[in-house]
Amino acid sequence: MKKVLASAMSLSMVASMAMSGVGATTSRVDSLLSNMSLRQKITQMMMVDFRKWKSEGEEEATDFTKMNSEVQKIVEDYDFGSVIFFANNIKETEQSFDLTMDLQKAATKDNGIPLLISADQEGGSVYRLGSGTALPGNMALGATGDVNNAKIAGEIIGSELSSLGINTTLAPVVDVNNNANNPVIGLRSYGEDAEMVGKMASAEIEGLAEYNVIGCAKHFPGHGDTATDSHYGLPIVDKSKEELLNNELKPYQVAINQGIEMIMSAHILYPQLDNTTVYSEKTKQQEKLPSTLSHKILTNLLKEDVVTDAMNMAGVANTFDQVQAAKLAINAGVDLMCMPCELKSKEDLANLDKIIDGVEKAVNDGEIQESRLDDAVTRILTLKENKGILDWKESNYSLEKALATVGSDENRAKEREIAAKAVTVVKN
Repeated sequence: MKKVLASAMSLSMVASMAMSGVGATTSRVDSLLSNMSLRQKITQMMMVDFRKWKSEGEEEATDFTKMNSEVQKIVEDYDFGSVIFFANNIKETEQSFDLTMDLQKAATKDNGIPLLISADQEGGSVYRLGSGTALPGNMALGATGDVNNAKIAGEIIGSELSSLGINTTLAPVVDVNNNANNPVIGLRSYGEDAEMVGKMASAEIEGLAEYNVIGCAKHFPGHGDTATDSHYGLPIVDKSKEELLNNELKPYQVAINQGIEMIMSAHILYPQLDNTTVYSEKTKQQEKLPSTLSHKILTNLLKEDVVTDAMNMAGVANTFDQVQAAKLAINAGVDLMCMPCELKSKEDLANLDKIIDGVEKAVNDGEIQESRLDDAVTRILTLKENKGILDWKESNYSLEKALATVGSDENRAKEREIAAKAVTVVKN
């Protein structure tokens, strides 16, 4: 199955590393694609967030935890491919269940396509599900030295998310922890041994798959050897392809060989992989391309199903405006653009429409080939079909099951066992 390449747009491998292909598309996917308008294809390539929302007449945005008529109409009208949850959204089990069901009902109204609903449920320091099991995190899993613990962690995360109708987790992190000064990875990494990182990640993804939850390896090509957080700046990793293949890229080789469905790109400059520059309509000068916007990196080096890191992160947003960033990401090979713009009220729809209009114009003008969109949407729809998401029905989910699963005594007992196994004597 082809993988989805996700890239978060904030204003957020070589042939031997290529993942297995999606295989022949089904008549169902072909039929869905053939009936989609150009704008529907563009919005199917978007992963949006409603972290906070300010309804008409309200003074300020508050955490979006319950469906309202404004967001419902937006989801009904825009045919988004995906929605991402943050801790602001999924605080309590019953509330999270209701919100997920309401989003899917809005998306599927009038025969609409069900959503990929995602969250950064890594465990450890990056944890979204308020009532869920708070796992120790990847470095603790690595410290146990047993890949079975990573699989158990994946099973816990998968069981809890799937019971709520959340079908995707933007995890695990497969960055190699090879820079002690890294400000954003650290404990989120399984460790500094690249082979071990790949095996741990593969085991966790296998655990997620037990509950039909899509895992997403991140942050390609690697965020471990950086001293800058791409949320706030643009890191540079000046390494050759050979060096990267022996370290940063090795976990991806392992995970791809084991089977993986989604990879997230990072907003990092890799000048020895791609030193191309383009004219930025925002800075009015030539700018180098971070990996999220690099065709050489995402297509020539990797290409499978790719999702971006958030496009509103400074690693992209400081250099390119939202429309240009979206166009560059699509041409680079991104399939799913994460957070192409902020959505906190109906007023923000103007920015969203500007991005959609800009991409639509680029296709009509030949700047972007419609076949690139068709490829991306085919990957997304095929993933949804393979995971049963196209057949979403509310009756397949049960609040009682969710209440019995999320944060259950059984899951928390397993969490404590993993934590105990992770205790390490650093010095005696």
